Amino acid sequence: RRGDQVDGNLHVLAAWAMCALTGKYDGWADRTYKQAAELTDTVMDLPYLSYRAPRVFPGLVKNHMFEHSRQGRYWDCWDILTQSWALRTLELMQQVAERRGDGKHLEFWAKCERDLLANVHENLTFEVDGKKVYAEMRKADSSDGTLLEGMSWANFGTVASQYSGFDKQILADTLETYAKNARRDWRGHTVWAHEWDFGDKMLISAVEGLPAGTVLPAYTGGRVSTQVIGKGVGWDLVWCAQTGNHDRICDWLEFIRDENHTRLYAEAFNLINGETVIQDDGNGEQCAWWCWGMAVAREACGLDPVPDVK
Repeated sequence: RRGDQVDGNLHVLAAWAMCALTGKYDGWADRTYKQAAELTDTVMDLPYLSYRAPRVFPGLVKNHMFEHSRQGRYWDCWDILTQSWALRTLELMQQVAERRGDGKHLEFWAKCERDLLANVHENLTFEVDGKKVYAEMRKADSSDGTLLEGMSWANFGTVASQYSGFDKQILADTLETYAKNARRDWRGHTVWAHEWDFGDKMLISAVEGLPAGTVLPAYTGGRVSTQVIGKGVGWDLVWCAQTGNHDRICDWLEFIRDENHTRLYAEAFNLINGETVIQDDGNGEQCAWWCWGMAVAREACGLDPVPDVK
Protein backbone atom coordinates (compact mmCIF):
# COMPACT_ATOMS: atom_id res chain seq x y z
CA ARG A 1 0.00 0.00 0.00
CA ARG A 2 1.12 3.56 -0.68
CA GLY A 3 0.06 6.34 1.64
CA ASP A 4 0.08 9.88 0.26
CA GLN A 5 1.54 11.76 3.24
CA VAL A 6 2.87 15.00 1.79
CA ASP A 7 4.46 16.12 5.06
CA GLY A 8 6.83 13.15 4.79
CA ASN A 9 7.70 14.09 1.20
CA LEU A 10 8.51 17.62 2.36
CA HIS A 11 10.81 16.30 5.09
CA VAL A 12 12.82 14.51 2.41
CA LEU A 13 12.92 17.54 0.09
CA ALA A 14 14.08 19.82 2.90
CA ALA A 15 16.77 17.30 3.84
CA TRP A 16 17.85 17.09 0.18
CA ALA A 17 18.23 20.87 0.03
CA MET A 18 20.17 20.99 3.30
CA CYS A 19 22.63 18.41 1.97
CA ALA A 20 22.93 20.20 -1.38
CA LEU A 21 23.68 23.51 0.35
CA THR A 22 26.65 22.07 2.25
CA GLY A 23 28.63 21.92 -1.00
CA LYS A 24 29.93 18.48 -0.06
CA TYR A 25 27.79 16.54 -2.50
CA ASP A 26 27.87 18.62 -5.68
CA GLY A 27 27.92 15.66 -8.07
CA TRP A 28 24.93 14.08 -6.39
CA ALA A 29 23.12 17.43 -6.25
CA ASP A 30 23.75 17.98 -9.97
CA ARG A 31 22.29 14.58 -10.80
CA THR A 32 19.20 14.92 -8.61
CA TYR A 33 18.32 18.65 -8.72
CA LYS A 34 15.84 18.25 -11.58
CA GLN A 35 13.96 15.56 -9.66
CA ALA A 36 13.97 17.56 -6.41
CA ALA A 37 12.73 20.66 -8.24
CA GLU A 38 9.93 18.73 -9.96
CA LEU A 39 8.81 17.20 -6.66
CA THR A 40 8.78 20.64 -5.02
CA ASP A 41 6.72 22.00 -7.91
CA THR A 42 4.30 19.09 -7.50
CA VAL A 43 3.54 20.12 -3.92
CA MET A 44 2.86 23.67 -5.12
CA ASP A 45 -0.05 22.51 -7.28
CA LEU A 46 -3.26 20.51 -6.96
CA PRO A 47 -4.10 18.14 -5.38
CA TYR A 48 -1.83 19.48 -2.61
CA LEU A 49 -1.84 23.26 -2.81
CA SER A 50 -5.47 24.36 -2.54
CA TYR A 51 -5.58 27.56 -4.59
CA ARG A 52 -7.73 30.41 -3.30
CA ALA A 53 -9.27 30.93 -6.75
CA PRO A 54 -11.34 30.18 -8.71
CA ARG A 55 -12.88 28.12 -5.89
CA VAL A 56 -13.11 28.99 -2.21
CA PHE A 57 -10.04 27.23 -0.83
CA PRO A 58 -7.75 28.41 1.99
CA GLY A 59 -4.59 28.62 -0.14
CA LEU A 60 -2.78 26.07 2.02
CA VAL A 61 -1.03 22.77 1.30
CA LYS A 62 -3.51 19.96 1.88
CA ASN A 63 -2.40 16.78 3.59
CA HIS A 64 -4.73 14.03 2.45
CA MET A 65 -3.38 11.55 5.03
CA PHE A 66 -2.10 13.48 8.04
CA GLU A 67 -1.15 10.73 10.50
CA HIS A 68 -2.21 11.95 13.92
CA SER A 69 -2.60 10.76 17.48
CA ARG A 70 -5.77 12.86 17.66
CA GLN A 71 -8.51 10.23 17.43
CA GLY A 72 -5.81 7.79 16.31
CA ARG A 73 -6.46 8.25 12.60
CA TYR A 74 -5.47 9.93 9.33
CA TRP A 75 -6.92 13.38 8.79
CA ASP A 76 -7.78 15.04 5.48
CA CYS A 77 -6.80 18.56 6.43
CA TRP A 78 -4.66 21.66 6.11
CA ASP A 79 -2.41 21.39 9.16
CA ILE A 80 0.30 23.66 10.56
CA LEU A 81 3.00 20.98 10.51
CA THR A 82 2.61 20.44 6.76
CA GLN A 83 2.61 24.21 6.14
CA SER A 84 5.77 24.53 8.25
CA TRP A 85 7.64 21.96 6.17
CA ALA A 86 6.31 23.35 2.89
CA LEU A 87 7.56 26.82 3.83
CA ARG A 88 10.93 25.50 4.97
CA THR A 89 11.34 23.48 1.78
CA LEU A 90 10.55 26.55 -0.33
CA GLU A 91 12.99 28.62 1.71
CA LEU A 92 15.79 26.10 1.22
CA MET A 93 15.06 25.34 -2.42
CA GLN A 94 15.29 29.04 -3.25
CA GLN A 95 18.83 29.05 -1.88
CA VAL A 96 19.68 26.04 -4.04
CA ALA A 97 18.11 27.65 -7.11
CA GLU A 98 20.05 30.87 -6.55
CA ARG A 99 23.34 28.99 -6.33
CA ARG A 100 22.53 27.14 -9.53
CA GLY A 101 21.43 30.22 -11.45
CA ASP A 102 17.90 28.84 -11.84
CA GLY A 103 16.09 32.17 -11.94
CA LYS A 104 12.77 30.70 -13.06
CA HIS A 105 12.44 28.45 -10.04
CA LEU A 106 13.85 31.10 -7.71
CA GLU A 107 11.08 33.50 -8.71
CA PHE A 108 8.35 30.85 -8.62
CA TRP A 109 9.29 29.42 -5.23
CA ALA A 110 9.66 32.91 -3.72
CA LYS A 111 6.10 33.72 -4.80
CA CYS A 112 4.85 30.39 -3.45
CA GLU A 113 6.47 31.10 -0.09
CA ARG A 114 5.02 34.63 0.14
CA ASP A 115 1.52 33.49 -0.76
CA LEU A 116 1.56 30.43 1.48
CA LEU A 117 2.80 32.36 4.51
CA ALA A 118 0.14 35.04 3.98
CA ASN A 119 -2.55 32.36 3.75
CA VAL A 120 -1.28 30.69 6.93
CA HIS A 121 -1.65 33.98 8.77
CA GLU A 122 -5.12 34.56 7.33
CA ASN A 123 -6.61 31.06 7.41
CA LEU A 124 -4.68 29.03 9.97
CA THR A 125 -4.81 31.29 13.02
CA PHE A 126 -7.36 31.95 15.74
CA GLU A 127 -7.56 33.87 19.01
CA VAL A 128 -7.13 32.54 22.54
CA ASP A 129 -7.36 34.98 25.44
CA GLY A 130 -7.07 37.87 23.01
CA LYS A 131 -3.86 36.55 21.43
CA LYS A 132 -3.52 35.50 17.80
CA VAL A 133 -2.05 31.99 17.59
CA TYR A 134 -1.34 29.40 14.92
CA ALA A 135 -4.06 26.75 14.75
CA GLU A 136 -3.39 23.04 14.55
CA MET A 137 -5.46 22.45 11.41
CA ARG A 138 -8.43 23.20 9.23
CA LYS A 139 -10.51 20.07 8.74
CA ALA A 140 -11.31 19.44 5.07
CA ASP A 141 -15.05 19.08 5.64
CA SER A 142 -15.99 21.86 3.19
CA SER A 143 -14.33 23.87 0.43
CA ASP A 144 -12.49 26.15 2.85
CA GLY A 145 -12.60 23.78 5.83
CA THR A 146 -13.43 24.20 9.49
CA LEU A 147 -10.88 25.43 11.99
CA LEU A 148 -10.08 23.02 14.81
CA GLU A 149 -9.66 25.28 17.81
CA GLY A 150 -7.00 23.40 19.69
CA MET A 151 -3.35 22.47 19.59
CA SER A 152 -1.15 19.40 19.61
CA TRP A 153 2.40 18.28 18.94
CA ALA A 154 1.68 19.29 15.33
CA ASN A 155 2.01 22.94 16.36
CA PHE A 156 5.66 22.23 17.14
CA GLY A 157 6.20 21.67 13.42
CA THR A 158 6.86 25.41 13.47
CA VAL A 159 9.94 24.67 15.61
CA ALA A 160 11.04 21.39 14.02
CA SER A 161 11.08 22.78 10.48
CA GLN A 162 13.34 25.68 11.52
CA TYR A 163 11.47 27.95 9.09
CA SER A 164 12.56 31.54 9.66
CA GLY A 165 9.54 33.42 8.33
CA PHE A 166 6.90 32.81 11.00
CA ASP A 167 5.71 35.86 12.90
CA LYS A 168 7.79 35.73 16.08
CA GLN A 169 5.06 37.14 18.32
CA ILE A 170 2.37 34.80 17.00
CA LEU A 171 4.75 31.85 17.34
CA ALA A 172 5.66 32.76 20.92
CA ASP A 173 1.99 33.27 21.85
CA THR A 174 1.10 29.95 20.19
CA LEU A 175 3.55 27.88 22.19
CA GLU A 176 2.83 29.82 25.38
CA THR A 177 -0.88 29.09 24.88
CA TYR A 178 -0.08 25.43 24.26
CA ALA A 179 1.95 25.23 27.47
CA LYS A 180 -0.72 26.97 29.52
CA ASN A 181 -3.55 24.70 28.35
CA ALA A 182 -1.71 21.39 28.00
CA ARG A 183 -0.02 21.36 31.41
CA ARG A 184 -1.04 18.42 33.58
CA ASP A 185 0.11 16.23 36.44
CA TRP A 186 1.43 12.79 35.51
CA ARG A 187 2.16 10.54 38.47
CA GLY A 188 3.75 13.41 40.35
CA HIS A 189 5.50 14.89 37.31
CA THR A 190 4.55 18.07 35.51
CA VAL A 191 4.18 17.41 31.78
CA TRP A 192 2.59 19.09 28.79
CA ALA A 193 0.19 16.69 27.09
CA HIS A 194 0.32 16.62 23.34
CA GLU A 195 -3.27 17.43 22.51
CA TRP A 196 -5.89 19.78 23.85
CA ASP A 197 -9.00 21.44 22.45
CA PHE A 198 -12.33 22.93 23.38
CA GLY A 199 -14.26 19.91 22.07
CA ASP A 200 -16.01 16.95 23.60
CA LYS A 201 -14.34 13.95 25.18
CA MET A 202 -12.94 11.59 22.54
CA LEU A 203 -11.68 8.04 22.78
CA ILE A 204 -8.82 6.39 20.94
CA SER A 205 -8.84 2.64 20.46
CA ALA A 206 -6.72 -0.04 18.78
CA VAL A 207 -3.47 1.91 18.99
CA GLU A 208 -0.45 0.13 17.54
CA GLY A 209 1.94 -1.12 20.20
CA LEU A 210 -0.67 -1.51 22.95
CA PRO A 211 -2.51 -4.66 24.02
CA ALA A 212 -5.53 -5.62 21.93
CA GLY A 213 -8.72 -4.06 23.24
CA THR A 214 -6.97 -1.20 25.04
CA VAL A 215 -9.05 1.97 25.03
CA LEU A 216 -7.25 5.20 25.78
CA PRO A 217 -9.20 7.93 27.59
CA ALA A 218 -7.42 10.50 25.45
CA TYR A 219 -9.22 13.51 26.89
CA THR A 220 -10.32 14.34 30.39
CA GLY A 221 -13.02 16.94 30.67
CA GLY A 222 -12.94 17.40 26.92
CA ARG A 223 -9.72 19.35 27.12
CA VAL A 224 -6.35 17.73 27.80
CA SER A 225 -4.92 14.48 26.46
CA THR A 226 -3.48 11.73 28.64
CA GLN A 227 -0.80 11.04 26.06
CA VAL A 228 2.70 12.42 25.47
CA ILE A 229 4.24 11.94 22.01
CA GLY A 230 7.97 11.20 21.94
CA LYS A 231 9.02 13.55 19.14
CA GLY A 232 6.90 16.32 20.64
CA VAL A 233 9.11 16.24 23.74
CA GLY A 234 12.18 16.63 21.53
CA TRP A 235 10.63 19.60 19.74
CA ASP A 236 9.59 21.20 23.03
CA LEU A 237 13.16 20.80 24.32
CA VAL A 238 14.38 22.82 21.33
CA TRP A 239 11.81 25.56 21.96
CA CYS A 240 12.71 25.65 25.66
CA ALA A 241 16.41 25.87 24.79
CA GLN A 242 15.74 28.72 22.37
CA THR A 243 13.68 30.65 24.93
CA GLY A 244 15.77 29.87 28.01
CA ASN A 245 13.08 27.81 29.75
CA HIS A 246 15.49 25.51 31.55
CA ASP A 247 12.96 24.58 34.25
CA ARG A 248 10.71 22.92 31.68
CA ILE A 249 13.69 21.07 30.20
CA CYS A 250 14.37 19.67 33.68
CA ASP A 251 10.71 18.71 34.10
CA TRP A 252 10.82 16.75 30.86
CA LEU A 253 14.10 15.02 31.69
CA GLU A 254 12.84 13.96 35.11
CA PHE A 255 9.68 12.60 33.50
CA ILE A 256 11.69 10.60 30.94
CA ARG A 257 14.04 9.29 33.63
CA ASP A 258 11.20 7.96 35.77
CA GLU A 259 8.54 6.95 33.23
CA ASN A 260 10.43 5.65 30.17
CA HIS A 261 10.84 2.24 31.79
CA THR A 262 11.88 0.44 28.60
CA ARG A 263 15.41 0.28 27.21
CA LEU A 264 14.55 2.37 24.15
CA TYR A 265 12.77 5.72 23.88
CA ALA A 266 8.98 5.64 23.55
CA GLU A 267 6.91 6.63 20.56
CA ALA A 268 4.29 7.66 23.09
CA PHE A 269 3.58 7.60 26.81
CA ASN A 270 -0.02 6.79 27.80
CA LEU A 271 -1.51 7.37 31.23
CA ILE A 272 -3.96 4.51 31.77
CA ASN A 273 -5.55 3.79 35.15
CA GLY A 274 -2.82 5.77 36.87
CA GLU A 275 0.01 3.83 35.22
CA THR A 276 2.39 4.78 32.40
CA VAL A 277 2.04 2.49 29.39
CA ILE A 278 4.82 2.74 26.81
CA GLN A 279 3.85 2.57 23.15
CA ASP A 280 6.22 1.32 20.40
CA ASP A 281 9.54 1.95 22.13
CA GLY A 282 12.41 2.36 19.69
CA ASN A 283 10.25 4.01 17.00
CA GLY A 284 12.82 5.46 14.59
CA GLU A 285 11.07 8.76 13.89
CA GLN A 286 10.49 9.54 17.56
CA CYS A 287 14.02 8.57 18.59
CA ALA A 288 15.61 10.68 15.84
CA TRP A 289 13.71 13.80 16.86
CA TRP A 290 14.44 13.14 20.53
CA CYS A 291 18.16 12.97 19.78
CA TRP A 292 17.96 16.25 17.87
CA GLY A 293 16.12 17.91 20.74
CA MET A 294 18.66 16.66 23.26
CA ALA A 295 21.58 17.83 21.10
CA VAL A 296 20.14 21.34 20.84
CA ALA A 297 19.32 21.46 24.56
CA ARG A 298 22.79 20.24 25.53
CA GLU A 299 24.50 22.83 23.34
CA ALA A 300 22.29 25.60 24.77
CA CYS A 301 23.43 24.58 28.26
CA GLY A 302 27.12 24.73 27.29
CA LEU A 303 27.59 20.98 26.82
CA ASP A 304 28.83 19.10 23.78
CA PRO A 305 25.79 18.35 21.57
CA VAL A 306 26.76 14.68 21.41
CA PRO A 307 27.62 13.08 24.77
CA ASP A 308 30.81 11.08 25.13
CA VAL A 309 29.31 7.64 25.69
CA LYS A 310 31.67 4.68 25.85
